[in-house]
Amino acid sequence: MIDTGVKPISIYKDAKTSSKEYYQNGNSNSKVIHQFPFVVLDTVKNSQGTWYKIRTDCILKADRSAKDNDSNGLYDYTYNYGYIKVKDSMMVIYEGNQDANHDKVPDTPNKPDEKVLPGDVNGDGEIISC
Repeated sequence: MIDTGVKPISIYKDAKTSSKEYYQNGNSNSKVIHQFPFVVLDTVKNSQGTWYKIRTDCILKADRSAKDNDSNGLYDYTYNYGYIKVKDSMMVIYEGNQDANHDKVPDTPNKPDEKVLPGDVNGDGEIISC
């Protein structure tokens, strides 16, 4: 999902505005990063509206109580997630399948027995650098 808006988006611990706000997307000068991408894991609907469960950019403490500024850079997928409120400025750019944990995973264009080159993101046999 890409946010095309011009205001920072708050990332919360839970899908409600009264929960802990971990951070806002942007830079250290509180400026918005335009076209900011988010990895959406799930959609939650409640009395406050629709929310996306997303992967956090920062590393959280194992109990999800706060950002973990003391970690050694280990990103654990089991607890590094937060919630953002869905806005009109958000655009889903790709929707994949779900794995056993009901997390979205991308479709794979390759057969299971095919070898894929590292960096070949679309499985066409070519690696294109940025």
